[in-house]
Amino acid sequence: MSEWNCADCERANPLSVDTCVWCQAPRAAAPGSSDQTGQTVGGDRFELRAKLGEGGMGEVYRAHDRRTGREVAIKLLAPHLKTNAEAWERMWAEARALARIDHPHVVRLHDLFEAESGGLALVMEQVRGGALSGRLAQGPLNPAEG
Repeated sequence: MSEWNCADCERANPLSVDTCVWCQAPRAAAPGSSDQTGQTVGGDRFELRAKLGEGGMGEVYRAHDRRTGREVAIKLLAPHLKTNAEAWERMWAEARALARIDHPHVVRLHDLFEAESGGLALVMEQVRGGALSGRLAQGPLNPAEG
């Protein structure tokens, strides 16, 4: 997740802007959002280095895996949903779907665990680049762009 959704028009925006590119509404924090940058999760295995984005279900961080030395992305279930059974099931369904897909244009799931905060955490491949919404705002995609 490298974008934020406008609370007014619900459209996706690149993280690089603080005002909605569609309706000009200011960026607002999602309910129950937090910033855990600098903390560790997964038994001190993953150091959360930067918050990449947040949505209705969770928050995504760039993290350093102290065990393997690789940079990963970690999606944490939003704190206000840690006791919501439906949210847990949706995260589990996302994890199962990612685990079954092996395609160069779909992020890879490396691991999952229950975070110390009480929610589910998905450890995924760190993908470099901008938000798809930012690219789409420039016009239609060319098939050669991959």
